[in-house]
Amino acid sequence: MAIIRNFEEKDIGAIIEIARRSLNTDYDPRFYISIHEIWPSGFLVAEENGRIVGFIAGVMPHESEARVLMMGVKRHFRRRGIGRALMNAFINNCALRGAKRAYLEVRVSNTAAIEFYRALGFSAGARYPSYYDDGEDALIMWKSL
Repeated sequence: MAIIRNFEEKDIGAIIEIARRSLNTDYDPRFYISIHEIWPSGFLVAEENGRIVGFIAGVMPHESEARVLMMGVKRHFRRRGIGRALMNAFINNCALRGAKRAYLEVRVSNTAAIEFYRALGFSAGARYPSYYDDGEDALIMWKSL
């Protein structure tokens, strides 16, 4: 059973590895630290048996709105409720801070993620053309809190 807790700087190596493998991104460690500094309650990790197995990072760009910037779970730990637990904890933190809705971007080709977010109550919204570095479009998904 995974424990959801706040990100700590000592988690950075595990987060970078999960992001590389799950999201195909390779951000500088300072990027993750800056997200944490913006809103510490919006950067959560899932830990199981002392190992980081997933994370979610987001911000509140507006008083009533939250944005999920990225979320990833190690491949061997997927479909065990970890992603759902991370998102629910994030959404709870947002609601406690007064957010009325949350949104995220997802690759239009990532049908598994789109279905996952739909199951969590997110609805499809606008489509951003060429949003990702490789030119793929993003689907914006929203959830009322």
